[in-house]
Amino acid sequence: MILELTLDNFKSFFGVDDSSSLRGPTIRFGGFSLIIGANASGKSNLRDGLRFIHAVSRGYTLPEIFGGKYGEGGELQWKGIRGGVREAVTRNSNSGEDKFTINVRTRFEDEAGVGTADYTITVDIGGRSWPPSVFHESLILSRRSTASFETGQVDDIAPGVIEIRLREASGRTPGLVLGLPSDRPAITQLPENDNCPEELKKDCKAFLRTSSQRSVLTGRSSCN
Repeated sequence: MILELTLDNFKSFFGVDDSSSLRGPTIRFGGFSLIIGANASGKSNLRDGLRFIHAVSRGYTLPEIFGGKYGEGGELQWKGIRGGVREAVTRNSNSGEDKFTINVRTRFEDEAGVGTADYTITVDIGGRSWPPSVFHESLILSRRSTASFETGQVDDIAPGVIEIRLREASGRTPGLVLGLPSDRPAITQLPENDNCPEELKKDCKAFLRTSSQRSVLTGRSSCN
């Protein structure tokens, strides 16, 4: 179940407070939520934020998330995010960056009990000569004292690769370092990686289960 969604520099959602890495608004959800607002108030953009997280949980690459996913027979399996990658970031005087950040908090229940997961992804939308890529990504579970994983782009591995640094339980010494393609969120690559620790695979799957169910966003527009 999705509890909170924070959108920073994603479409019409942005903030001006530089004191926080997540400056955009946070939307909180209950078991049943209605989004009501005037035309052009951001309802569809909020839905696009939820769809982005849903697409991540389905294991799609960033080009597929924004451009669409087709099956072997040519059937459309996923309709891309409205406006594509070029309309994914806020374009105004307060934000000139080519990156957006989405944070989602979910509630999960598994054999270890009930808890929450905080997943954050920052995407660089790229340019005309290079595709969008994951700039930063992290997963924090309430049952862990440190982040399950955190990523960053590094040029000394290879172009288009993100570095996954896994910390020891103490959080002080670097653990395993993995290099993964940056065109697909790491959270869906790690469970498939033979070198990934089993505990991390479980953490990723715990979050993915809670975000894979499709959210239905109901809105009512007015012309006020």
